[in-house]
Amino acid sequence: MAIAKMSRLRILGLKSDKNAIMNELIESGAFEAVPSVSGKENFADRSHLEKAFARQAKVAFAIEFLDKCADEYESMRFAAAKKGNAALAEFPETEIKKSGGRKIIGYDDFYDVAAKEYELGAVCDELEKLSFARVEYKSAIQKSKNKVKAIEPYSAFPLKFSQLGDGESVSVMLAFHPSGAAVSFGDYPAFTEKYPCASGSLTGVIVRLCDKEKAVAALSSAGYSLCALTDNSTAEQLLGSYGEEIRAAETKSKEALLRALGYRKYYSDLKILYDVIGRDIEKTSAELEFSSTQSTFIAEGWVPSDAAESVLERI
Repeated sequence: MAIAKMSRLRILGLKSDKNAIMNELIESGAFEAVPSVSGKENFADRSHLEKAFARQAKVAFAIEFLDKCADEYESMRFAAAKKGNAALAEFPETEIKKSGGRKIIGYDDFYDVAAKEYELGAVCDELEKLSFARVEYKSAIQKSKNKVKAIEPYSAFPLKFSQLGDGESVSVMLAFHPSGAAVSFGDYPAFTEKYPCASGSLTGVIVRLCDKEKAVAALSSAGYSLCALTDNSTAEQLLGSYGEEIRAAETKSKEALLRALGYRKYYSDLKILYDVIGRDIEKTSAELEFSSTQSTFIAEGWVPSDAAESVLERI
């Protein structure tokens, strides 16, 4: 990589001309400010800079969220098309406004800057809410799917889980094994019944209450795990309930996705606003490097030597 020869530039100007000179220096794209000796730091500018960074981060989050929503919706449409389902319509693609080849986009790109930025700020707030809502819906979906996964091995068990446990004289247990190993219960009476299970072997066991400990030990030594569920519902009822939870959360998540995509009409302006705030950050950062008196300011920095004359001509 070539190393450019640099020249030191030091400007002493009137404060009344500071903004105009700053704009020219920034738009030149060639000026790199360096700190000047200053009597005190301008805390108002520092606070403004921090707020500008926060505003820009908020806009960046909104842009990224819209991009993710668009990608997710396209994936949903592709999956639906593969299944022969054309229910998902194609959302209108937003035309992206061009910056006309300029390196920096200014506030002139907006019809009414103050109103437009306030409106876009509200859009960012709404997209942030929708993003958090979708995280909650996806979390709820995953929790329900985990419940389904825990219940599925017992799906063929016909009784309510509340009927498992100890009675006055007998104990009713439900045991699962991934491959169905044989169990030796010894010389005490034990009634067993097998139930269909796609992921392993499911066995119902009834023993006398006095033989429960020996039966549990026999099942454990054979690698069986006892069902600890106590719901007053059958596995089929629970699976149906969890399925409804998943469908309800998926519907809400999809509705939030579609509401978010409705804000794509602001996508171009959000991209421009990001650059506008970036210019504000660049300008404020440079100003913090400059020294000021009551009526003058000093700007110091470096410019490529071959561009020094053109920069001076601009200011």
